[in-house]
Amino acid sequence: MKNILSIFTAVAISVAAFAHGGDLTLNFKTNINGNALQFNNEYNIGGANAQVNFLGYYISDIKVVKSDNSEVSISGIYLVKGNETLTLTDELDAGSYKAIKFNVGIADSLTNHGDPSLQPSGSPLALQTPSMHWSWNTGYIFFRLDGLVDTSVNNQHGATESLTYHLGRLSSVRTVNIQENFTIVGTHDNPGQYEADVVLNLENVFSDINLKTNRVTMTMNNPTLATEACDNLPDAFEFSLRNITGINDKNIASGVKLYPNPATESIVVEITDVNNNSSVNLIDITGKQLSESVFENGKATFNISSLENGIYFIKQYNTSNAFRFVKQ
Repeated sequence: MKNILSIFTAVAISVAAFAHGGDLTLNFKTNINGNALQFNNEYNIGGANAQVNFLGYYISDIKVVKSDNSEVSISGIYLVKGNETLTLTDELDAGSYKAIKFNVGIADSLTNHGDPSLQPSGSPLALQTPSMHWSWNTGYIFFRLDGLVDTSVNNQHGATESLTYHLGRLSSVRTVNIQENFTIVGTHDNPGQYEADVVLNLENVFSDINLKTNRVTMTMNNPTLATEACDNLPDAFEFSLRNITGINDKNIASGVKLYPNPATESIVVEITDVNNNSSVNLIDITGKQLSESVFENGKATFNISSLENGIYFIKQYNTSNAFRFVKQ
């Protein structure tokens, strides 16, 4: 018989450190037609051939929403440039999360009407090239796109006409609320590492907008067009979680399986060459034992249908080692 302790040691987790959580890295990116945006390249946007020479937009008030509706704030105001990736990392407590929210724009009036020349060099609110600010009393440009567009009926003339979308003023701020369930878990010595892309699909900003005939808005000179573009922003973003360490599907270690994971009704732990009647415990994220099961023919099963959604662990009796799974 294999030493059951040695099997679990490969993924040892200290019960005292279960609730440490992990780091969530957010990569803010801009795509167009499924690919990363490249400045000065020509794209078809809603039937119009256009090129983007510059794109920049502010994001602020980032919040990660827990399953109980409480929120974790990631403070700061950030400038995303369309041909670059903005990367932010923040530590989150262990637990289940269901959404990420942020503003496109700057909702704080005092900040919005501040003087960019007084900001330190390197700040996203400092003077930018091209400018992301109109004047001290008008405030920041929340979303700036400069480019060219072909206005001919059959896209025969090439992108030669100005394409200008400068969106700003407090009425232009829009909140993006992306619903996405994910789980954070880790230990004090081994915090979980999670990475997600927050992607602006640029073509969706111009959904139902004909760029051939609606080429220019500086917000106040064409408020109807500015509002239409702003209203498209909340649905133009998507969230994609990837590169997760800590939540495995089935094969957790050599000779060990835990399935299904995530689970709804029951969870099975299967270990090669384990003695019948050896016991394992089901525990919650605080280390509290919830139930016990014994192995029969190499398998132990737990009924989890009555558990609240969240993170749980299958723990070998009288050890500090465990495997994690998600109840959903």
